[in-house]
Amino acid sequence: MIFDSCSICGQHTHRIEGILTNGGVYHYSCYKKLLNDISENQKRISNLDFELLPILKKIESSNSLLTKIKVIFSGTPLNTSKLEARKMELESNIKITSEKSVKSNRKLEQLYDYWPNYPPDWQERRMSKLSTTGMCEKCGKSGKQLHVHHIIRIGNGGSHGLSNLMVLCEKCHQNKHGGKKFLYSKNVSSYEETLIIESSFSKRLKNIKGAISQNSSIRFSYRKFSGEKSLRTIKPTHLEEFKGTLCIHGWCYLRNAKRVFAVKRMRRLSTVTNISGKNITPKKIKARVDKNRNTITKKVKAKKKVKIKKKVKTSLSKRTLKIENSIQSKKSQQEDMIEQLEQHDFENLKLMNVDIQNK
Repeated sequence: MIFDSCSICGQHTHRIEGILTNGGVYHYSCYKKLLNDISENQKRISNLDFELLPILKKIESSNSLLTKIKVIFSGTPLNTSKLEARKMELESNIKITSEKSVKSNRKLEQLYDYWPNYPPDWQERRMSKLSTTGMCEKCGKSGKQLHVHHIIRIGNGGSHGLSNLMVLCEKCHQNKHGGKKFLYSKNVSSYEETLIIESSFSKRLKNIKGAISQNSSIRFSYRKFSGEKSLRTIKPTHLEEFKGTLCIHGWCYLRNAKRVFAVKRMRRLSTVTNISGKNITPKKIKARVDKNRNTITKKVKAKKKVKIKKKVKTSLSKRTLKIENSIQSKKSQQEDMIEQLEQHDFENLKLMNVDIQNK
């Protein structure tokens, strides 16, 4: 089975090796060679610089006034042509090696942009973003506890490029993650330094690759583009990149047909190899999927019933409150009228007593 070409060497790969979040693939051997080339280029440049430094000093001293006076008195001119030739040769080699190093570093940076975990150069990227921004891009707060947040999640195909990163304070970062609290270690000062290097996307890929190699099935929750959710169990056959999205082909036991799924839309993925020590058969998987679907529908119906009951209760309580309020207001009105009548009668009795006394 042929996958996409390697992001480093450009040749096609016949087996699953390194997979990137944008669906690209790479050979492990090419990645190791790239790292080795970068290291060797850096060593070569430092060695060439070390050799060039004394030559430059000799050339500089030969052009000094003191050396020129010595030459005049001695009558033997200095021959610096060999030094100049060696200098040009070393400078040319440094330039060529530097260009190679720049190309290799750019290739590695592009690879790390879509690394399934936090890339090895994450701290450099983080510090670069913090130094250029220096404050929370949401509320404008500055300070030590600033986090670097991925605008598009790694699991949804987001990159580690600076354009997909934003600086947030701890509170704003928590709000972005639905109120999740970030735990700090005693020995580190920032959340990013305590991160588990393996991301959820990387775990998903590991499980998928393991299922393909072991010829087993996987179960996951899947969300379509429309927002519809379903529980799927499939037997994966191969991975493929389609329009910058990593997809998996396999036999879906729910639909009883071949289907293609975007890896970034999968959640809670697990491998399914055994049930009570027995090998899974397609019939068992379909029965299990149907059972899970029935339980989900029952739960949804139960939730709806609870919601309806709550609505009825709230509406009844509102009505009873209205009735009670109206009764209370009527009672208060009646009491006010009685008080007014009693007051009026009392005043009339007073007047009558005064009239009797006058007579």
